Amino acid sequence: MRFSTCLEPRRAMIFAALLAGLFGCSEGEEEIPGARAAAQAEHAARSLAADEWLNVDEGVPPALFLAQATGADAAELAAPLEKLAARYRESPRMIVNRLIQLWRAARDDDPELTPLRLIEDFTPEDRDAARPLESLGPVAQHYLVARGQGLDHEAALAAAFGRAEP
Repeated sequence: MRFSTCLEPRRAMIFAALLAGLFGCSEGEEEIPGARAAAQAEHAARSLAADEWLNVDEGVPPALFLAQATGADAAELAAPLEKLAARYRESPRMIVNRLIQLWRAARDDDPELTPLRLIEDFTPEDRDAARPLESLGPVAQHYLVARGQGLDHEAALAAAFGRAEP
């Protein structure tokens, strides 16, 4: 217990130094490329209220939760969502939370982008079964940063999957 008490002043000093660095050096400097986009993506993730995430203890099926959060048809989402979940190592619950984040972040710039299209576009068809499952998180984050930098949906997808633009 004495050890953790000793660390509190150190944490406060580190936090104060970080804040001083953030607020003290922005005047007159150019924005770091991608920093704004990363901040926007982080803000989108944080802006979801706790009741807008599918929690572990909820008995709502992931497709139904996604449909309720986005206004889509749950029956239309169920099979494609299962296919998407088979391509990534996250649970269907976490995948749905990530899809909601992606959909909300992109819908202002692209109101025609549906949850079903996101599911289909983030389901890689050419996944090698011998390779271990990937995580959707980094792919989605790369997509969000690319969108924040002004890329459209197709170009952001290409960037997130490391493909040449269509």
